Amino acid sequence: MRISKPAKKQQYLVFDNIADRDAAKKDFTNGQEIKVTDASSDTNIETGWAIYKYDQGNDTFDLLEKEEQDNSIPKDFRAIRTLPHNWRLEEDFYFVPTYLGASFMLQPNHRRNYDKKFIPVYTPSGYKFMNMADCYVTSQTPTEDTIQYFVIYSTFEDAWTSDYGIISVHQKDATDFMEVNENTLYNGRYVIAQLKVLKKVDGTFDTSSAEIIEHWKHSLKTADYYDGITIAKDSHNFVHIPEHHNPLINGFLLEDFDYEVQKIEGKDGVKLQLKNNGGALMKNIPVQTTDGIKYIGVGSPTIDLATTTGAEAGKIYRWTYGFKIAADKDATVNGWVTYGGDSFGFDARRREDPATATQFPLLVVSLKVPRVTGSVKAEDFKIYKLWKNCLAPAEQRLNLGGTPPDGITVEPILDDKLRVIPAMENYSHIKIMQDFTMKAEYSSVVKQIKIYPDPNTPVDIPAKLYSNDRTFRIKNVNVAIGVWANLIQGKTMYVAFYSSLVSDGSDKFSYKVGLGKFPDLSSLDPVNDVLLSVIKLPIPNDINNTDASKLVLHNIYKKAIAPAEERINTTAEISVDKYTIDKNYLGQLSIPALQIGHKVNMFLLKDFDFNISAAGSDITITPRSGNQAIPILVDGVRKYMRVAYWPLGTDLFGSNMAGKWAYWTVGATITDTETTSGGMTTYTQPSGAMVEFRPDDVISKARILTVLAYIPDTGQGESWDLSKIYLFKHWKDMLAPFDELWAEKVTP
Repeated sequence: MRISKPAKKQQYLVFDNIADRDAAKKDFTNGQEIKVTDASSDTNIETGWAIYKYDQGNDTFDLLEKEEQDNSIPKDFRAIRTLPHNWRLEEDFYFVPTYLGASFMLQPNHRRNYDKKFIPVYTPSGYKFMNMADCYVTSQTPTEDTIQYFVIYSTFEDAWTSDYGIISVHQKDATDFMEVNENTLYNGRYVIAQLKVLKKVDGTFDTSSAEIIEHWKHSLKTADYYDGITIAKDSHNFVHIPEHHNPLINGFLLEDFDYEVQKIEGKDGVKLQLKNNGGALMKNIPVQTTDGIKYIGVGSPTIDLATTTGAEAGKIYRWTYGFKIAADKDATVNGWVTYGGDSFGFDARRREDPATATQFPLLVVSLKVPRVTGSVKAEDFKIYKLWKNCLAPAEQRLNLGGTPPDGITVEPILDDKLRVIPAMENYSHIKIMQDFTMKAEYSSVVKQIKIYPDPNTPVDIPAKLYSNDRTFRIKNVNVAIGVWANLIQGKTMYVAFYSSLVSDGSDKFSYKVGLGKFPDLSSLDPVNDVLLSVIKLPIPNDINNTDASKLVLHNIYKKAIAPAEERINTTAEISVDKYTIDKNYLGQLSIPALQIGHKVNMFLLKDFDFNISAAGSDITITPRSGNQAIPILVDGVRKYMRVAYWPLGTDLFGSNMAGKWAYWTVGATITDTETTSGGMTTYTQPSGAMVEFRPDDVISKARILTVLAYIPDTGQGESWDLSKIYLFKHWKDMLAPFDELWAEKVTP
């Protein structure tokens, strides 16, 4: 292969790899120069980039230049990323090489004394779960002490289903760590780590020799993680979470809708066709405003890359659709306004009032523009359904008069209003701490409805009533319907099953019956009774002809099931360390290190830190550079946040806390002027429990720090131990992450 002199850089076409280059060569001209950033699949290139010239007549590529490699420098295997570039682990962990009996393993641990089963992983298509089981390490015993190498793989599942998934694979002939990447899979598992360890001739592993490459570290989600998909910029350069954007203020939609994404044959484009609209392209959706009900005309946009201006290959392009609004229900609302570009075409800080607006955005479509024409698929388009964030509650939408009962989910209740049975909610103060399954069937022989747990044995299910431990009984119950034969024939029978929360393990499982309408539940205790399941069964004019296959079971309790993490980790007492999961003052499980004490529109432009000391009845925090006015951007406006010398007293609690752990949360005042005078603010709970706060409640006092400390019992001869004082530095998540946005960011 000949090597010639390349042309100037600005004449290159740039591709990520050889495969992308070859896929696009039909568009190359003779003599076209191409740079490939990773040319390692070329047999002439060991690693690095390469520049080629295309010979159209021979359909070949001549190598012009390649990256020079210094083979004297060993490869940094620790720099290798093995998970897809847009996956982010929500939490970190580490492996502990250890023995359990005769078995050598890598034990995953990310909070001491906390048995974690999985880690949530964000992907653009939704969350996956990375299993966190013990990883057993096995291999053949060598004839002499030998260094062995293993690749560690883990499953990433759409739902957490088991403890198993992490495995090790021995690399028998390896003399160094392996070259791996995101395509190095083992039965669908991804590489997360590699292990180098000494195995002795007696078959044991030397744990002290274990060296682990933690590839997953390159995929950790950071405070400033900005992917342009889940965290993105609007048309005013404001960073926001587009999935959560509510485009309306003082109003909401009274009807839901949705789209089917249809690929346009022969084009790099799609049509967004309104579902359940009889094929019509437009639909007027009622909008409740302060000026009465108005109507927004949602349409069925068509996207074609060939006619889109500014869509640059390899970058994300977005189409924001602002639909028009009218006062007349039957008005023909003509089309929509489209904003296109690399940002979301609206101001995320400004919402539209439908009483006065002429249009507002309800839909955003994004696409990473391909380098090769004709390769776009329907699933490549991501739909941001902004309208879902401004829908009225289900009851208000259904009672508009346009949604009849469907006989399955929408049902009449006692007052003849409509109710969506699957959307019925348990009370917000109840959490069910163990999942279970209820099943139901109808027997035409004995004319009875049967509901039962699977497996069919009575069970006391643990639950939380506020912070109090409770149980409720589930069991097999038969409901005979023959006694209502004369009343129910030709109607639908409803049975609502519920159970009472108890502290003594007693059986309070019961039910209510409704003949032709949803049963009256007004006698249920709104605090202690949990609605579990609702059964409906249509009864024909002759009860003997009842069709058992038409029985419908709605398991309402599923929405009251606590998240998997809380159900798995129900340890009564959790040892405290700086990564602990703990209970807040409401008795809810929470992670103090992950608390966010500021709004998303606050960005610190300078870092700082505290020294800590303790004496007498106080802990004292002191800024390392003295009292300071830290520059901060709030909604893009430069302000100042005051940090100062500040005591944290044990007298702030409602009782004697000697010999106990306690939390203090510190708030720093934000002002318009640069001042260092004055102190800060302390927030505590009388019990010493962790303070829970909402970022949206933070206006002028950002919660920058939580301190957890063991208060010594001086009566027992104890004194302050600085190793038992932990700082959760919330301000670290406020630091301005993007130097290209704020050149004035200061690093201390």
